[in-house]
Amino acid sequence: MIQAAVTGIYTDPRLGTTAVVMLSEVHGKRVLPIWIEMNLALAISIELLNDKPKRPLAHDLIATVIRKLRARVVRVVISDLRDSVYYAQVLLESPAGLLEIDARPSDSIVLALKFKAPILIEEQVFEKRAKDGSKSDEDWAQELRDRLQQIPPEEFGSFNLDS
Repeated sequence: MIQAAVTGIYTDPRLGTTAVVMLSEVHGKRVLPIWIEMNLALAISIELLNDKPKRPLAHDLIATVIRKLRARVVRVVISDLRDSVYYAQVLLESPAGLLEIDARPSDSIVLALKFKAPILIEEQVFEKRAKDGSKSDEDWAQELRDRLQQIPPEEFGSFNLDS
């Protein structure tokens, strides 16, 4: 498994409610882009900026429950990619032992950041979708724009990308 870190979150108003989180190898150059919901991009950003909302958000509630149960997140693993869907597990250390919880990668990332736990990615996942990490932010942004231009307008449903 490869340890990764969140190195960027990219948004584009034309994407509507979608963003891309970039996970980079800690000891390498590959980057794994994962498309996520905008509200999860916000949750990740809040953790990266160490911002504290006035009231607990959903992930704050989950973290509080985990702590009240005398457990902690020890690591998250992005384990698979099947049919364009990523799979992840949150591993908790608890009085009951080590627990493995199925989760979306985006939720797993938020919890890893909250508990300062490592984010691990199976090599096979990197092999399927990793990008060259030597690109600049502008190169990534241009690649995202190019990919969006290739998507037929009818694929966006009621979202109008021309405005």
